[in-house]
Amino acid sequence: MTKSGLRVAIVAGLAGGCAEMLWVAVYSGVTAGHAAGVARAIVATVLPAAAQSQAAPLLGVTVHLLL
Repeated sequence: MTKSGLRVAIVAGLAGGCAEMLWVAVYSGVTAGHAAGVARAIVATVLPAAAQSQAAPLLGVTVHLLL
């Protein structure tokens, strides 16, 4: 993969991750759901011990965008 192809792939992945986070935020706003709970679930799959920490929502967003 070329450098420009890698850049395109990274930007596309970030754009997709941001679009999914926007969808979760909108869905959580319309329903009784909690977006932070979704982020905690993401952390729980990667770092189960960190899922109940105060930083779990931020960690969840970070892990989501890294994936």
